[in-house]
Parts: sequence; structure tokens; C-alpha cells
Amino acid sequence: MDKEDLFKKLETIRKDIDIFRSNLNNNREEKEKLYQKRISLSDRIKDKIKKIKDLKSKKDKDNIGLQEEFKEKENLNKEISDLIIKIKKINEKIKKFRETKKIDKNPRLIKVALEKLELKIETEAISYEEEKKLMKRVNQLKKEYKSVKEIVDLDDEYNKISKYIDNKRVRLNNIKEKINEKMKTRSDYDDFMKISKEIFELKKDMKITNDGYIKLKADSLKTNLLLKEKFREFDNIKNQIGIENKKISEEKEIQKRDLIHQKVNIVEEKIKKGQKLSTDDLITFQANK
Repeated sequence: MDKEDLFKKLETIRKDIDIFRSNLNNNREEKEKLYQKRISLSDRIKDKIKKIKDLKSKKDKDNIGLQEEFKEKENLNKEISDLIIKIKKINEKIKKFRETKKIDKNPRLIKVALEKLELKIETEAISYEEEKKLMKRVNQLKKEYKSVKEIVDLDDEYNKISKYIDNKRVRLNNIKEKINEKMKTRSDYDDFMKISKEIFELKKDMKITNDGYIKLKADSLKTNLLLKEKFREFDNIKNQIGIENKKISEEKEIQKRDLIHQKVNIVEEKIKKGQKLSTDDLITFQANK
């Protein structure tokens, strides 16, 4: 590569360096802006969180006025939970009883049939033989009913507890609605929801800012590496130009010495021949001494 090409290359590298420096300066300014924004967002988030904590503390104090409702809600939840456990156990007993006794008739239908027969014997005018026949059937039904009465009792208990659970759930829902209504009517409820939403938006903005800051840092690091590489190329080209300049300078010096030597030879030849020396000849002759 000749000297002209080296200078062209040097100029190209210098332009690249200027671009990289400009990019670094822009990145530095943008990073500073994002850094300041991060500080501002962080302070605002801390302030909002403090307000939320203050509101929560106030809400906890205000909840003292709802102590009875909260207590009843807690008791109802426990009662319902206990009843559900109890009804599950009864259901298991019913299932086990049916499997063990292999019941193929509805126990309640047996009871209904028994009651009808007893009523008929008590209220209707029937013959002795018919009464005797009906009593035999009554005793048979009583025996059948006695063998399955346990499941009837279990069914009754199951239905009774199921009704208790339904009633308590209705009461629990009423209590919950009452608590929610009181909570919503408080002025701090809207404030709480508003600030919570603001914190969410601020944190989202903080993430975007952090991502941008991290990207700028990565870009700056990459640009710095490229800039260092360009500086190495720049120094290398300058060294090559220096070598070329030294080479040219040495060649000129050799040419200069050769020219002086030629002139001296001419002057010496004139002296030998006794020719008249010019001013330039005298200067050349004196310079060579």
C-alpha cells in the first residue's frame, strides 16, 4: 500500500473514530437520562408503597369496627367446614350400609306402606280375618323396616345437616356482602385501588427503563471495543506512514549527497584545469570540506 492509499485509509479510520465517539457521547447522555429516570421512578414507587402501607394500617384500624362481622364470618367458616366433614362421614356410612345389607327396596316406601296399613286397621271396619291378615303384613313390614331403619335415620341426619349447611352459607354470604359494602363505602378503598394501579404502572415503566439502560450499556461496551480496534488500526497506519516518510527522507538525503558529490567532482576538475570558479562552485567546495 503506497503513501496515498495509507492517507486515504487513515482518513476513513478517522471518520469511523468520530462516528464511534459521537455514538458513545449520545449513549452517555441517554444513559444519564435513563439513570435519572430510574432514580425518579424508584423514589415515586417508594412513596406510593409508603402510602399503601399507611392506608393498610388505617384499614386495619378501621376493621375494628367490623370485628363482630369478621368474627361471625370466621365462626361460620369453621362451622360449615365441620359440618361438611360430618356429612361426608354420614355419606360414607350410608354407602357402606347399602353395600353390606344389599338393600333393594326404598326404606321410606316400606315406612309409608306400614303407616297406611296401621291407619287402615285403626280407622276402618274390617273383619277379624282381614285384620289378622293385615296385622301379619304389618309385622312383616315392621321387621323389614327395622332392618333398614338405620339408613333412614342416616338419611334424615344427612338431610338435616345439609339444610344447616345451606342456611349457614346463606348467612355467610350475607356477612361477606355486608363487609364488602362497608369496605367499598370507605374513601380509602378507592385510594388503595388507585395507588395500587399507579404502582403497577410505575413498575412497568421501571422495567422498560432498566431494559433500555442495560441495552445502552451493552451498546457502549461494544462501541468501545470497536473504537479501541480503530485506534489500533489508526496507530498502525500512522506507523506505516512514518516508515514511508523516513524511507522517502533517506532517499532524498542520498540523492542530495550524490548531487553534492557530483558538483564537487566538477569543481575539483575545474581546479585541476585552472578554470575560474563560480560563486556556486565556491559554496559547493566549501560545503564539502
